[in-house]
Amino acid sequence: MLNQIPAEFWMVIISVLTLFLVFIMYQIANLLKESTKTMAETTKVVTELQDTVKKANLVLEDAAEVVSMTKTTVEEVQDNVVTPVIKIASIIGMVSDIVDSFTGGFKGTKE
Repeated sequence: MLNQIPAEFWMVIISVLTLFLVFIMYQIANLLKESTKTMAETTKVVTELQDTVKKANLVLEDAAEVVSMTKTTVEEVQDNVVTPVIKIASIIGMVSDIVDSFTGGFKGTKE
């Protein structure tokens, strides 16, 4: 049966298969070349992102420090201003109630 098929036919088939294999290898080589370029670009982007994250961490640390200082300031104002004012107001309220009791009864009573 092989004697009936001409040699040129086999040469064409083997040539087509060889060209197909070469084309596949060429495409794989191009893929590797492009992936190398992409990896280089990705490495650059990752480095830039790491720098950005470091800067963001510094900003967050500064913000946390500002919040801490503000909290301390508010607590000092609370201790030094608001608490004495509340105590003074309660004393004034007690004095007012005592004065009202001597001058005519408690507020809100009808006689």
